[in-house]
Amino acid sequence: MTNTPLELPILLMAIVAPIGALDVFWFHLYRFRLYAQPGSRAETVTHIARGLLFALGLLAMLTWRPVGTWYWVVGGLFVLDFANNVADVLLEPSSRRPLGGLPPLEYLIHVVGATAAGGITAAYFIAGWQLRLEDTALVPLAGDALPAMLRWQGWAAAAGGLLVALLEAVLLARSVLASRRGPHLAS
Repeated sequence: MTNTPLELPILLMAIVAPIGALDVFWFHLYRFRLYAQPGSRAETVTHIARGLLFALGLLAMLTWRPVGTWYWVVGGLFVLDFANNVADVLLEPSSRRPLGGLPPLEYLIHVVGATAAGGITAAYFIAGWQLRLEDTALVPLAGDALPAMLRWQGWAAAAGGLLVALLEAVLLARSVLASRRGPHLAS
């Protein structure tokens, strides 16, 4: 088996993905239905962006060894995710105020998630630092570059991130359209 210097950020992403899924399904979609709350729409957009950025960064590392300029492009996805996390944190107090605030467990999940996001970003830049010096390319990742279990966990986490982002986007769009047709039709 060969290995990739990006194995650690992939592993961290595979570990944190179920925690994020718990947050989205339990708190965002089930308990608070954030997509249906007019005051929570901007926060919901940050959640959609997080799912897309997470999945794109993970898919890039599972598929290629990004070198040269591509190393910075993929790293930029992680930096954008960090900025998105900051926006989410800034939006949450006003978004959640009418819903009773942020529950302690969800707050803990967010702390763990934000810490993991920082760890993933640091792991990407530290472990892959030498990749910036290579000629710019997306080098296809050999099938044996990652342990099989990690590869499958990574693909599942990336697919989950995309599906959750799509689900939240569809629910948000339906809610916005329903509220424009009239309050009695909004769900």
